[in-house]
Amino acid sequence: MICKYRDAKNRLRYAVVEFKSKSSKISSKPTADGRQCSNSWVMGQNAKRVQEALKSPSEVSLFMTAWENKEVEKILVRSFVSAKGVQSSVKLLNPAGYVIRNSTWSPAVSAINGQLNRAKIVNGFLTQAATLTTANDAINKTSENYSMK
Repeated sequence: MICKYRDAKNRLRYAVVEFKSKSSKISSKPTADGRQCSNSWVMGQNAKRVQEALKSPSEVSLFMTAWENKEVEKILVRSFVSAKGVQSSVKLLNPAGYVIRNSTWSPAVSAINGQLNRAKIVNGFLTQAATLTTANDAINKTSENYSMK
C-alpha cells in the first residue's frame, strides 16, 4: 500500500506500507524485481506497482519526485496478540527491504495500536483479515492510501 499523509509541519509525505501478522514474513525469495519491499521491488518494471496503485499521473509524479528526494519511507506493520491484547510493531525498512533495527514510524504507531486493540481474536490468534482491516483502518484515519501489488 502507498500511504499519503501530512507530517507535523504539514508537508506532503509518502510511505510504502507492508502489513504482516507476527508469523508472516516479507518473502525471502526474490521476485523478478528483487526482494519484496526493496527499492528495486517498489520501483520495478518502470514503477509499474506505483502507477497501478496511484493511478493518477499527477499522483505518480508527486510520488516520483518524493522518491527521488528520498522523502518516501518504507514501513512494515506487524500485528500480534500478547498478554496486553492486540498490538502492533511499526518498523522502517532499508533500501534492501530489511527491517532497520530499533526503528519506528511515529505517524502511525498510536493510531494503529488503538485500532488493533479492537481487532478480532479467534482461538487466541489475531486473524490476518483483522490485522489488515484494523491496521488499514488506523492508517486510513490519518492519510490517503493506495493499494500496491
